[in-house]
Amino acid sequence: MSKKHSAVVDAATRFSPEARDKLREAIFSMEGREVFAIGALDAAGIVQTVEVVARGTEGAVAAPFRYRARAQVLIHNHPSGTLFPSEADIAVAAEAGTEGIGSYIVDNDVSQVLVVAEPSRPKVLRPLSADEIAGVLDTGGKLSRVMPDFEPRPSQVDMAHDVSEIISDGGILVAEAGTGVGKSFAYLIPALAWAIGNDERVVISTATINLQQQIFKKDFPLVSALFKKPAKAAVVKGRGNYLCKRRLYEAIEEDTLFSDSSIKLKQILEWDNSGGSGDRADLGIPDDDPIWSRVCSESDFCLSVHCAYHDKCHVLRVRLEAASAQIIIANHHVLLADLEAKRLREGSMNTILPSYQALVLDEAHAMESSATSLFSETFSKRSVQRLLARLFRRKKRVQRGILPALAALSDIPSALIDAARAQAESAGAAVDAFNAVAVASFSEKDSSLLVRNLEGLRRTAFHSALQNLEREIARLVTRLGEIIEATPPKFEDEEAVIDLKLTTRALQEIAALVPRFKTPEAEPTTIFWLQVDHTNPKETIAICTATPLEVAPLLAERLFSKVRSCICTSATLTINGSFQWWRSRVGLLNRESEAAHLSDTTPEGQSLPRTIRIVEKTYPSPFPYARHAMLAIDTGAPSPDAPQFPSYLHEAVAKLLQASKGRALVLFTSHKALCDTYDAVAPLLEKEGILALRQGQKDRYSLLHTFVHDISSVLFATESFWEGVDAPGETLSLVVITKLPFRVPTDPIQSSRAAAIDARGGNSFVEMSIPEAVILFKQGFGRLIRHSNDRGVVAVLDVRIAKKTYGSLFVSSLPTCRLETGPLDQLCASVAEFLDDGR
Repeated sequence: MSKKHSAVVDAATRFSPEARDKLREAIFSMEGREVFAIGALDAAGIVQTVEVVARGTEGAVAAPFRYRARAQVLIHNHPSGTLFPSEADIAVAAEAGTEGIGSYIVDNDVSQVLVVAEPSRPKVLRPLSADEIAGVLDTGGKLSRVMPDFEPRPSQVDMAHDVSEIISDGGILVAEAGTGVGKSFAYLIPALAWAIGNDERVVISTATINLQQQIFKKDFPLVSALFKKPAKAAVVKGRGNYLCKRRLYEAIEEDTLFSDSSIKLKQILEWDNSGGSGDRADLGIPDDDPIWSRVCSESDFCLSVHCAYHDKCHVLRVRLEAASAQIIIANHHVLLADLEAKRLREGSMNTILPSYQALVLDEAHAMESSATSLFSETFSKRSVQRLLARLFRRKKRVQRGILPALAALSDIPSALIDAARAQAESAGAAVDAFNAVAVASFSEKDSSLLVRNLEGLRRTAFHSALQNLEREIARLVTRLGEIIEATPPKFEDEEAVIDLKLTTRALQEIAALVPRFKTPEAEPTTIFWLQVDHTNPKETIAICTATPLEVAPLLAERLFSKVRSCICTSATLTINGSFQWWRSRVGLLNRESEAAHLSDTTPEGQSLPRTIRIVEKTYPSPFPYARHAMLAIDTGAPSPDAPQFPSYLHEAVAKLLQASKGRALVLFTSHKALCDTYDAVAPLLEKEGILALRQGQKDRYSLLHTFVHDISSVLFATESFWEGVDAPGETLSLVVITKLPFRVPTDPIQSSRAAAIDARGGNSFVEMSIPEAVILFKQGFGRLIRHSNDRGVVAVLDVRIAKKTYGSLFVSSLPTCRLETGPLDQLCASVAEFLDDGR
């Protein structure tokens, strides 16, 4: 006799006849085995359409997470006729329920249905009035009444109008908003209006934590004040930005009394106990302080509900805050990591962000690099040793770690624990040996290399060491698995047992990654490469990385196909007025029309296309570049590859800084050129009473703080300072671009992607190198004018911008400004005159 739950009802009350027939046919075609489907409801809550997305056995079927974006109810059958949910059924239903998705179990005839979780009824969305939203930012609008220094900006008004339409109607807006447009207000006001009016969430994702904080602390309070209903925003950062209480207490317990690290740990504890937020930014620990790596939250260490500090967990608190917020301010790394968690850990509760259908990508020019980083997989001696130390370590002459903790439990064979400890030592020796071989594979001038380029004895030695490491880690995983198998069920909730399972899973992931480096040619869509890390002066570490050759297909499938509406905005998306290059790099392939086809892929490989409306638009800066900005090009400069270029650079930078009286940012493409030029020019500046600052002297925040507040100071910096520097006013009157910012062609990722373009008959220099350089050049230029009354010069010392055919592309991609060309001395006189005229 079949067992039924009290919530079993007649299927006719939940399914249309057509939906029942289709589901019944699918089950019949599988000879009565389990199938998994998603359903769409009509206004009355009846399933009108079903789509079968997975097929299984008589006792199980996969529940693919990626299809839930278009599901209103999840449906699967129980061939046994027992309409009673299993624990797995309940877990899937609970997670889907957080997104308003229902869950049904049917019998094979689809005559009866168990309602595990009720679906939310289809919601009628209230569209925004684009004209009304735009009016908020126009003359006499609400914003003018709360901002004393308000000035209407036509581009901002237009952008707010277009954002409102896309959020209401669905689609993607690709928006280049010039400096000064005020793009954050242009998307925040319609985003919050949509969230409040429809009880929906909107996620805003940025490339940097700095912009997250600016939106949360500066922009959102002003925007939310425009609305009668109360509104809430939450900032969500990567897990590693938050303190883990459990790891903090463990570190304090293990540390030597009165040591420097012990004192720091006690200070962190006092801060946490006194109501600290758990956010590293509020604590003020420098990025490079190793103490933070010992106490920060990490997914591999997280015991979740089994943790003694679960109720006080900072990460959990942030996620709960996000769940109740209308606006969630994340960053690209968190956004993509959340999508990966939902894709890979199907049926788990290990996601980062709550459900959402409206997304804003600010600083969208950085999406490709963010995705490249997030979708890469790495291992190193450091990462392996970190896991081995969790298993066993000595501290204060005391044995600590998972294995000693397991030994204290009864009924776990000591022989298994001893065998695992011995194998952990073997794995440690293997990773030591591998690291030595990997580091020896580098020549003195290389900091990174492609694995496929290793030759002769170096390749042989690398393969041998890699194979040995693979074998020893695999053996360790086996030994740990034996302990897990032998652990009595009564110990399943013990901290050491949960830790063991987490560590074993992390080692399994490394064990699966390591052998892939033996035959890189077998995966042509992946770049296998090494880089050396000199962070620890006592030991060089080789980091092994597997990076996708292209991220565009991944972003198309995993990001853009998952949301109803998306705003992609930045000050630097176009090249000579065209969005084509950026769109191609992120998976928004160009079409003749405004529509693009994005698709999901079923387990059977079938394409499920979804047409999405894509609108491109440029919103020009309101700043008077034609009057207030000069682009100065030294046409007499030697070629950057000429032997006399370094000495020319020293002279040219010194003369330009003398003409501008300091007040400058000097941008380089190499650290060596930066240091050499700084060493030559800094003494001359000091004689003039001008403070010379160099990247690396202090942390980024301290450097920028000093630079902004010391009006005449000069900052010498490399690529990371080409963007994100905001120094309005007289303090930044001159930006010197020493070389056009082409990527290093020997970089493993750059060279591999270039080779792939060339292999298909393209021209990688034209299709990739030039566009990348133009976008970064625009970022560097954008450091100059930050307010409407700013005035300044961008001086370019790379003669290729004037003499190469591609040089005009750099100039035409900038806002129209005064152009001055000529020899160095003439330029210096023009710079001095132009800046003096502004006083």
